[in-house]
Amino acid sequence: MQQKTQNLLDILPIGAVVLSRSQDVVYANDAFMDFIGYSEEELRGMSIQDITDTYNREKLEKGLRELYAGERDHLELETAYLRKDGARVWGYPVRMLFPVEEFEVEDTLLMLVVDITERRKLEQHARRSERLNALGLLAASIAHDFNNLLTVIKSQASLLAAQPNNTELVTEYTERINRSCERGAELTRELVTFGVEDLSEIEKVDINAFMKDVHQVYFRLLPPTITFDLSLSERAPTVMTQRGRLHQIVTNLIINARDAMQDRGTLSIETRLIRTGDSEFPDTDELGPGNYTLLRISDTGMGIAPENIPKIFDPFFTTKGDVGTGMGLTTVAESVARDNGYLHVEPKGPGGGACFEIYLPADSETYQAQKERRREQGETPSSTRPRP
Repeated sequence: MQQKTQNLLDILPIGAVVLSRSQDVVYANDAFMDFIGYSEEELRGMSIQDITDTYNREKLEKGLRELYAGERDHLELETAYLRKDGARVWGYPVRMLFPVEEFEVEDTLLMLVVDITERRKLEQHARRSERLNALGLLAASIAHDFNNLLTVIKSQASLLAAQPNNTELVTEYTERINRSCERGAELTRELVTFGVEDLSEIEKVDINAFMKDVHQVYFRLLPPTITFDLSLSERAPTVMTQRGRLHQIVTNLIINARDAMQDRGTLSIETRLIRTGDSEFPDTDELGPGNYTLLRISDTGMGIAPENIPKIFDPFFTTKGDVGTGMGLTTVAESVARDNGYLHVEPKGPGGGACFEIYLPADSETYQAQKERRREQGETPSSTRPRP
């Protein structure tokens, strides 16, 4: 490497690594060595894959191959690395090919790495805060439902005790008690599912039944001055998702709508089945052919200022001051992306309310095709951002 180039890289405040075509480390500056915890002697001869965590390793390797083949001139990809002490750290690299004459080894590649570990930790903390806020609302509703169930069980048990020899009534009261117990178990599962990270498999969810449950929960929690309207498609569309993730999407948007309306207005939720070729199919290249369920959530609140539209999904961006964490819509955007869907914001301007349109695969065939399509395009939840 020319001394002038190395001197420049040595003083950079961000990590700089030079890789050979075989992806071995040829050079690393002080900032990268501090970041990864290895000395330059230890790094020399190590492959970049040796210090890369499994997260995005396949995409990283594919991207590097494309860079060397001349199929692209740069690659941006958030990647997790493993420090020498075993800790996981996060870097946001920009990798690009340099002229061969700048280095002693032919076909070298320069990788610049910005340490975003602390930012990732802050994002995770803020997401937990958003989740706890939504969980508090859900718990309040479930506590109310449990009280109702216990009242039913207690009354039916009393009637059962008063008529122990009436076979017909015993059967009726027993069935009511069993139904109440089943509903209680369902509420418990709902709370547990929402309260922890959902690691369950993707399943086909009846969106209309799901939204009826959501309406039942939040109808009691929203102020009486807010009207909560449901408009559900007769075709009863399904979505391929995890229930916990769908809860996060809907809950965050409902909370945002409530705050935007300042306890007065109309919250509307609509479901519809949209197919490729339909006149209402969104004009975007983010959705491939197939069947999608549209979930439209709108409110009559203060709306979104045009200048804020490009920023509302950025981590920590909030217009709520100290009240908001700025992670609610970020969580929504990433959840939709993880479900291989598409999120569209309809800008109406200040005072015009807000409308969020969520398109999710309606069947397993569309889900798998969309997943494969995004994999080929190298998209990840963090790289897929909604556009107005």
